[in-house]
Amino acid sequence: MPSSSQMQLRDILSLVRAQTGKSLNVALGVAERDALIVLIQTKQLELYYDYDWPSLLTNADTPLVAGTRLYAFPATISFDFVNDVWVSETGGAWMPVGYGIGECEFNQIAEGSQGWPVQRWKADPDTDPAGQMEVWPVPSQAGTLRINGRRALSAMVADADYSTLNGSLIGLHVAADILARNKAEDAKVKMNEAQRLLRNLARRQTANKRKPFVLGGGIPSSWAQQLRPGIDYIPS
Repeated sequence: MPSSSQMQLRDILSLVRAQTGKSLNVALGVAERDALIVLIQTKQLELYYDYDWPSLLTNADTPLVAGTRLYAFPATISFDFVNDVWVSETGGAWMPVGYGIGECEFNQIAEGSQGWPVQRWKADPDTDPAGQMEVWPVPSQAGTLRINGRRALSAMVADADYSTLNGSLIGLHVAADILARNKAEDAKVKMNEAQRLLRNLARRQTANKRKPFVLGGGIPSSWAQQLRPGIDYIPS
């Protein structure tokens, strides 16, 4: 279910039109609709990658099957923003799983051999169209692989499609870019509004939380040293 801050594409289009002084009559803007949608999609992608978004952190569980080596990578998680991977036999005691499988691992447990617990995983969505991930060793029993990371970005194509990020944030940034391109007098004002909303979202997402929201990404080492295993980063 979408959050209150997410908006449908049709509403973001209306917001952009209103903020740039265009008519809200959709019929009058058919020719530029496709261009606006591309701008909205591009801006959401840009914001998604440029900043940390604690509100998008989520888990995805994959059931492990004895003797099965390859699994589908969860469509709900962005591969670029995987934070931690864990494995459990019963869903209670979680053990960390490292990334990367190669000769070093196969020197310990031969490729294709079974064992428990799963200790490593790897995936390459760019070269594997099936979006599969491999685990090592091949599980010798059933269990659960849990991936903790950022929720995958949803595509906005149809009018009813919801944004992944705050819809007003996307719309204001797009409007500011359009006004700046047209050298409008209020372009700077609109960009200040967009940046103010971004700062407010950052403050709201980090209030009373351990991990800081850092514009530009990253977590200071001083914070990382304070995280407590079993409390701050083991998935619930």
